[in-house]
Amino acid sequence: MVRVVDLDYLPSDQYWRLCHKVDWGNVSTSPSSSVVFSFQDAGGVTTSASLTMRLARNAVISVHGTLPDETRGQFRGENTFFSGFIPGISGIPNVEAKTARRVVLKACSFGDPNVYLRNVLNLLSLEQIEQIQGWLAPLLGEVKINVSFDEDKDFNISAEAELKGSTVPLELLGTGYLQLIQIFCYILLFKKNLTG
Repeated sequence: MVRVVDLDYLPSDQYWRLCHKVDWGNVSTSPSSSVVFSFQDAGGVTTSASLTMRLARNAVISVHGTLPDETRGQFRGENTFFSGFIPGISGIPNVEAKTARRVVLKACSFGDPNVYLRNVLNLLSLEQIEQIQGWLAPLLGEVKINVSFDEDKDFNISAEAELKGSTVPLELLGTGYLQLIQIFCYILLFKKNLTG
């Protein structure tokens, strides 16, 4: 078991949605995510390590797997990192509190729309979001962007995308989508005369 607060990196605060097209469950027969790593030594012998992750109770992720002794050095060590996450232009935070319009516009003018993407989308009108969806359709296919924030109830802006019958949190949308959405948001925020 791994507590969510102990993770160095979490791709989404809605981690139970990391399974493909279904949410993780918390029993052994429910949906989960599995990864298998295979290593081949110089003699051609293949060894595999595997893990399965699923939802557990109280903000915990259940992790089960196999890690043969001969593969441990690949994954563990005081200064050994198996993989790394390096956010680029499309990396967005897992959550965004609503920020003042002036702060959002200033950040965007400095080239930081990814840090405020939900805020930017929240500033746009429904017609402008539909325009972004229209621009995305011929490039990457149909996508619907849903943004919500209730001034009386919410601390954070909620943003999801619907595509190919699935709904995902904005931060789990693919890199191409996120980059294009950011570019189109720039156009709509700063160059309204180009939207025709």
